[in-house]
Amino acid sequence: MKKMLFVLLIVSAIKVIPQSIIDKKVNEENLKATLEFLASDALEGRETASNAEKVSALYLATTLKKYGIEPFGDDGTYFQKFDVSVEKFESTSKLMLTDSKGTVIKELFPAEDFGRFSRSYPDPLFSNQSTKLIFAGYGITAPEYNYDDYRDIDVKGKTVVLLMDEPDNKDEAFFEGNKKTKYSESDYKAENAASKGALGVIVISNPEYFAYWNMFKKFTMSESISIYNKEKAHSKTIPIIALSKAVTEILLENEEFTLDQIMEYKKSGKTPAPFELDKKLDYKLDIYSKIKKAENVIGVIKGNDKKLANEFVVLSAHYDHIGTDSEGIVNNGADDDGSGTVSILEAGRVLSLKKDNDRSIVIAFHTGEEKGLLGSGYLTSNAPFVKDIIANINMDMVGREAEDSIHCIGADKLSKKFAQLVEKVNKKTVNMVLDYKYNDPNDPNKFYYRSDHYNYAKKGIPIVFFFDDMKVDYHQPTDDIEKINFKKLGKITTLASELALEAANIEERFPIDVKERGVE
Repeated sequence: MKKMLFVLLIVSAIKVIPQSIIDKKVNEENLKATLEFLASDALEGRETASNAEKVSALYLATTLKKYGIEPFGDDGTYFQKFDVSVEKFESTSKLMLTDSKGTVIKELFPAEDFGRFSRSYPDPLFSNQSTKLIFAGYGITAPEYNYDDYRDIDVKGKTVVLLMDEPDNKDEAFFEGNKKTKYSESDYKAENAASKGALGVIVISNPEYFAYWNMFKKFTMSESISIYNKEKAHSKTIPIIALSKAVTEILLENEEFTLDQIMEYKKSGKTPAPFELDKKLDYKLDIYSKIKKAENVIGVIKGNDKKLANEFVVLSAHYDHIGTDSEGIVNNGADDDGSGTVSILEAGRVLSLKKDNDRSIVIAFHTGEEKGLLGSGYLTSNAPFVKDIIANINMDMVGREAEDSIHCIGADKLSKKFAQLVEKVNKKTVNMVLDYKYNDPNDPNKFYYRSDHYNYAKKGIPIVFFFDDMKVDYHQPTDDIEKINFKKLGKITTLASELALEAANIEERFPIDVKERGVE
């Protein structure tokens, strides 16, 4: 029955592909018709590696072909396929907080009492164990700053209790001042703890983090999807979890420091000295695990210049979303990122009709963005043309908020000339207000690091990220097509297509004259 429904969905997808339009201008009705299908309940929220994702991918590939855009994926197809590992907690998973004699103080259940603090799940080797607990500051070993939270303490066989982030300091010579370094990342903390012999990590959340516990609960119970790597399939990842505020208070009750006292220390720029807790933690984590297929969809409009045709400008968006919630309600993702997806598809149609590009223009629909920029990470690490990409224009949430403005992020991070071209093309075409609020390197949202363009930037490729900053329906079932402003979507699509064309026709590649931290 499921196979029959899948086939019917594919047939319906092909039926709603927009007809070829001869008009060489962006067509708002075309944008709407495409989004009506991609953001419909039938596609069940376009979860990565799901059947609905496969239908979406087929729809995009078939539309690219209809528009005369050639395949640029694997083996002469539109698809770049890769294996992903899918994991989630089984309903039997729990933790038990006990006193030193083993008497159970409280049973802890996923989402309600604790959540995973990493995209990955622990290796089964660490899923069933009983450990002592020890507080170890931030859990950082940084010899370049003469800093080591593990100095003179033994954490072997124990669960370490750690603070979020890294030591707060305005001195740029010490953990780069206000900037976050790798030492604040949860995966670093887990890897460092494991290297010291620890068997698990509990992260003490910042006070403001507890306010987002409902969102954290959703994350905890959702599937974790990561690129499958045979060599790392059994990398002996230890558990890294966060506790609810109530459970964190219970954990630290009658210990050397309470939660409030630790937060006061942290607020004052100090760190409590390491201490052993009188409690223990028993793990019983049962984890579902399966390998599935995911796929990027890639097309190309070949360049006219024989010398330049082997260089590329990439227009990108992610076509995946977050699927359904625990009650089966569909998160349609009309803005995130249905809007970007239909925008680059329509831009591709226009550019394919014009055929004015000297360099080739790639239309790349990434999957797995919502799972940690997976599709773009795979493309930029495996596609043979990556070294010849001169620019990436990324569209992620571009159909909401003020009609005449869009957030513009990252254009000046690597190349001043590319940033100047973005401004020039915008003024010459749609003349939108380019809002650079989130381009500030000190912006706490860190949007520059949070969408697919970042994987291109890490390869030293100039990028620009267009983004509307819609908050009210973000990752909610209410992100629906009725709220999309198609006039705005038409404008940003025009800007993206004209920018891609101008970049494809510049005489020389954009000079890399700005060094952004993290570039490979």
